[in-house]
Amino acid sequence: MAAYRAQSYDLIGGGQPEQIRGVRVTEDLLPLLDEKPVLGRAFLPEEYLRGKEHVVLLSDGLWRRLFASDPGLVGRTLKLNDELYTVVGVMPQGFQFPPNEQASLYTPLVSDTNRSHGWLWTIGRLKPGIGLREAQSEMDGISLRLERQYPQSNKSEGASVLSLQESVVGHMRPAFLVFVCAVGLVLLIACANVANLMLSRNATCERELAVRAALGAGRGRLVTQPLTESALLGLLGGPLGLALAFWGVDALVAPLMRRHLPIPRLDNIQIDGWVLGFTLLVSFLTGILFGLAPALSASRVGLNESLKEGIRTAAGGLRPARLRNYLVVSEVGLALVLLASAGLMIKSFLLLTDVHTGVDVHNVLVADVSLHAARYAQPHVRADFLQQVDQRLRTLPGVESASWVTDVPLSGDSDALRFSIAGQPDPEPGKPRQGSFNVVGPGYLRTLRIPLLRGRDFSDHDNEAGPGVVLINEAMARRFWSHADPLGQKISTDGK
Repeated sequence: MAAYRAQSYDLIGGGQPEQIRGVRVTEDLLPLLDEKPVLGRAFLPEEYLRGKEHVVLLSDGLWRRLFASDPGLVGRTLKLNDELYTVVGVMPQGFQFPPNEQASLYTPLVSDTNRSHGWLWTIGRLKPGIGLREAQSEMDGISLRLERQYPQSNKSEGASVLSLQESVVGHMRPAFLVFVCAVGLVLLIACANVANLMLSRNATCERELAVRAALGAGRGRLVTQPLTESALLGLLGGPLGLALAFWGVDALVAPLMRRHLPIPRLDNIQIDGWVLGFTLLVSFLTGILFGLAPALSASRVGLNESLKEGIRTAAGGLRPARLRNYLVVSEVGLALVLLASAGLMIKSFLLLTDVHTGVDVHNVLVADVSLHAARYAQPHVRADFLQQVDQRLRTLPGVESASWVTDVPLSGDSDALRFSIAGQPDPEPGKPRQGSFNVVGPGYLRTLRIPLLRGRDFSDHDNEAGPGVVLINEAMARRFWSHADPLGQKISTDGK
């Protein structure tokens, strides 16, 4: 079992100062994942002690991008958050942990006795015969004991156990399944189409097959020929599909990465040995699939009838024509299912784009600003910086309004906190009041054109020196003050 926590670092030493996404990890993480650095070494046990944790492992991508794959980098120092860290190793190419984050460096996670320092992610490998249900039951018991032992920090806290694969791709599984089903329908349509063409070809060769049968060719021999032809056709189509895939990966992945879509491991999509083997296997099985109908048709050649009839009569026989009609009907049916599904998805997408989200995103530009952790450690220093940027942006030509926000709307980022309401009883144990929140600056509502139903917006006077104020949405007002005026009511969060 191991633990980790994400953290951002200001890197100085690789050219221009840059903020790097990093992960602090415990000692057991790399052995649990069965991973070792390809250059240098892993962390030593004594480097997980406070005061000795200033060592760092770099990802292969960061090593190549900022340090030109310099093997002499191991042993040198980098400045991270105004502190010197010694580079002890470089992780293998393709190593990405956590799988759903773009971490570029790793540092030791030193144990912390302060129980109010937030969340900690853990990862473990289950023993043989132990499932997720047993693991969840044990974690529930541990959480209950911790709640009794530390009621201040662990009240109503728990742990949720899920597989690593589920945590990475669980939210994308429905979209992937729809995509796979669509590809499968297209493949079946293509198989039916090719089988129909091969049936037509076999119909013109029926007299030839009859002659071969008359000369002593068995049914197995007659079946083998069309199956061999279809399998070769499928195997020849596989490399062509791979060539298109090589081009398609570069053409599709790059635009998706520029849009920062939440697709797990998007940068690792590539054509590798597994894809090659899967393509060859599917190509061979596909060839067998669309060759079955022609092969069975060839094995049932009527010897006397085919020798007596001419090629024209044989080609227009009732049996091959009936089988071809079945295939045409199957093609049309599959195509209708595919088109209907695509139409529904397109309509659903158009309806989703018309959903009113409460904000007006037209002509809104967003810039991600990360401040130097040491230089802007004090809250008033950060506040002064944001106020200066806000004032300068408002004076730019073409800017109607400007503001700042912690979590950009519709980005998927969100934070939650617990709160209590003055004059209302506390909720039942295990059912705390909790809601999403955001930290915004003056002019936020005007910038995103969010209507203000009652009260006032934030102003420049709403700072640390002034009284604490908060804006709530209509849903919260209805839920907690259904028969009263929420304006002027008091709430507290985390004891404030």
